Amino acid sequence: MPDKHFAYTTSPDSPDFANLQRAFWDLAVERFGWIKANAGQTHFLWSTFATEAAVVIVLAGTAISELLGQNTPAKNGRVPGPKEAAAVRYHPDPVPVALIEFIDAYDALRHFGELKWAVVQGLMDDTSPARLCRLLNAAGDVWDKVTDGSDAPYYSHSTYRFSFEGFDDPPSFGDE
Repeated sequence: MPDKHFAYTTSPDSPDFANLQRAFWDLAVERFGWIKANAGQTHFLWSTFATEAAVVIVLAGTAISELLGQNTPAKNGRVPGPKEAAAVRYHPDPVPVALIEFIDAYDALRHFGELKWAVVQGLMDDTSPARLCRLLNAAGDVWDKVTDGSDAPYYSHSTYRFSFEGFDDPPSFGDE
């Protein structure tokens, strides 16, 4: 039976290896790369940025939620939610504010039902690119917290830092 703590697995060539956390995180990093590659193009509008940023948050949030859930002991037979699991991981220190903000954005975006316009609108102002990077980097820090850095030699995306370095601050977008 494969180990449930997929983030600790260091043999991706094993036939029993399955790592959904890494797959979702990889997709988040790749999608963020697409945003960076297209920022500044005339066809890349603020609405496009907001949509793509929301997708990246959901992908990264799924990865982090799974990572925390599978590596935090259940209470009363129930796996803790991301905030509760983060509190266990960061104890006795407080959970970073940016991580709480990231989890809130992820929760708002991933649920069906009433549209979360406030979250999407919050991704469409001049501070959005820097805010997106701050939230994603706080989520990325969870990899190191859960794995104590042991994952880094085997998985380079676990140490990926989100940044629009080298772009205008903020990156330019086409007129809408």
